[in-house]
Amino acid sequence: MLVASILNELEAHPRALDAQSDRSTDHAGDGSIHIFDDPANDQIKNLHLWQGMADVGGSLFAAAKPVIPARLLKESVQELLLSTARLVVMGEYRLRPPDDYFVKIGSPIPRPANPTGPDACGIELSLMFCRGYPQAFPGREPVRSNSHLTIEFSAWGRRERLALLHLVADHRRLVERLLEVPGLQVTTATGVAQSKGERAGAAFECLSRYAEVESDDENHISIFKEFPADATEQELLTALVPLSILYDACYGYCKPRKAKGRLFAYAASLAGKIGAS
Repeated sequence: MLVASILNELEAHPRALDAQSDRSTDHAGDGSIHIFDDPANDQIKNLHLWQGMADVGGSLFAAAKPVIPARLLKESVQELLLSTARLVVMGEYRLRPPDDYFVKIGSPIPRPANPTGPDACGIELSLMFCRGYPQAFPGREPVRSNSHLTIEFSAWGRRERLALLHLVADHRRLVERLLEVPGLQVTTATGVAQSKGERAGAAFECLSRYAEVESDDENHISIFKEFPADATEQELLTALVPLSILYDACYGYCKPRKAKGRLFAYAASLAGKIGAS
């Protein structure tokens, strides 16, 4: 499977982030994908990695088209990021608001498009190709997890955090149905709301607890699910579809001219089992 081959290649030959170069290419007619790589790297050798990540993202969003509107890609910047740092995340296909969104709200454009900008990019939807890493358990020798793909929605910024919380307050039942996906995990910087996704509904319970927190100095929350390298397309869609809907609905709340009714367009899908196999 393509995901497994990308993970194997990245594990063996990790490449690039912290980019000074910006190349773009059209993918599937949905707009340009911005590629960030260090000019010192062999960019020709990396081309198949970029193309592989773009293919995975493109094929998943194509499969989700019956549910996800075309505006999801048209309204967003698509970025491919590769990293040489000794981090878990080696490669990333990311959607985030376009540069003019940050200009309109008076915030700096984020890295790596703006090398001096912040890491926080408001809201994002990411497919993260992750290396294996050691896990420690009490009374046991550390074991190494396998390389995996993580699908993640995150809100990182005061404006975007409040937008997410307002979305939850206005559409509580719809968001609850949206997050009824076994295996969804939630992390925050507050320590008050954490979920390892042991059961369906745990992510929404965690999000509800987070909404009760008066302040979060980091203004950051992530909702994600990890998949093994051999996960099928249908398995990946069980997380990509609901997190894409959450991204789209939250982006409506973030806009200077708010579009608060986006979640209603998904009501029919939410009445059934989203991303069911």
